[in-house]
Amino acid sequence: MASKVKIYSIGSTERTRLEVFCMFVNSMTDDFRLVAQDTYFDFGQDWKYTAIIYKDSNTKYQAFCPRDWELILNTDSIEKLNEMATYYADMQTSGEWNYKKSLYSKFE
Repeated sequence: MASKVKIYSIGSTERTRLEVFCMFVNSMTDDFRLVAQDTYFDFGQDWKYTAIIYKDSNTKYQAFCPRDWELILNTDSIEKLNEMATYYADMQTSGEWNYKKSLYSKFE
């Protein structure tokens, strides 16, 4: 998994998968937005990687654990990306989302 934690260039297959997932989720809700962007791994670290960031009017944070975004990166099917996005949007909107109800626990 460590090889997956890196910056993916714009237009790369991996970044496109992250962006498509975000686009699916964003089309299902107006309460929050997901964006694929380069971010710092941890406060005070000089190490960046590409992650999916959750944004609403008050907060901004990494939306998924590494297992979840690795699952997104390894999904070749657009239908599967849409299914995962629907699950996430439904769980997040209903307030049921947490890391115990991760994408990995549902789809792996």
